[in-house]
Amino acid sequence: MPSQLLSWGLLVVGVGFLRQAYKEFQEALDEEPSSWRPDPPGPDRTDKPAWRHPLTPELREQLLTTFALLETAGILGPGEVPHDELIECAEHTDVFEDMDMHSVVMVLESLADERDPPLRHFAYFTNQVEFYDDDAFEIVREFARISGYNGPLRQIRFDMTSDYPQGPDYDPAPNAVLEFEMGTARYSLTFTIFRKYLPDGLIEQLAPIFAPPESAGRFYVSWESEDLDITFTTPEQIEELNAALGPEPSWVPI
Repeated sequence: MPSQLLSWGLLVVGVGFLRQAYKEFQEALDEEPSSWRPDPPGPDRTDKPAWRHPLTPELREQLLTTFALLETAGILGPGEVPHDELIECAEHTDVFEDMDMHSVVMVLESLADERDPPLRHFAYFTNQVEFYDDDAFEIVREFARISGYNGPLRQIRFDMTSDYPQGPDYDPAPNAVLEFEMGTARYSLTFTIFRKYLPDGLIEQLAPIFAPPESAGRFYVSWESEDLDITFTTPEQIEELNAALGPEPSWVPI
């Protein structure tokens, strides 16, 4: 009996210590600032980061000036993105120290991610991610959308004809075929797909399909991003944009 009473006594004392320690921990937690803790989930939470880094007046002016050039170039429609939406997007995209074309393209990609309806003459595709069978025809749909084509568009088939190549640093043989119908025309395109890179040889074949010789517009790709940024506008507008940005072209024809 004495040994049992001693054991029970030790147990009661131990439980008391644990309760006191937990109480002190909770009190200390309540006194700490909540900045180091994640925000609790709620019905209004979105994927947009909770932080926001305000732009300096100089960076804001650079951003708005460059986006005005993009509007003049036809990459954005006049007034398509309100200034307050643009600035808010930039302040949630990154901590910018300079607002050069590379930074502006980052903001443009963020807008394209978040915006509904999408930007009318701009599309981008993330590089170095898993590439799935449906992604090839998604590129076709985006070419059609930004070119202004809204007629019938239907995938017939997509097949891999051989294994994935090891990497994009050389010129492998085509390993995929995509067939689709555009109105009454039917196309069969062969190109190379990789496991984690965008396909090689697909956009070069899509450009003349959705921008035939009689079309005033052409497709251009940005050299300012590691991803694939595409726009549809006229050669004159792109020449004016590149001339305003500097000696090296920022947007080049596909």
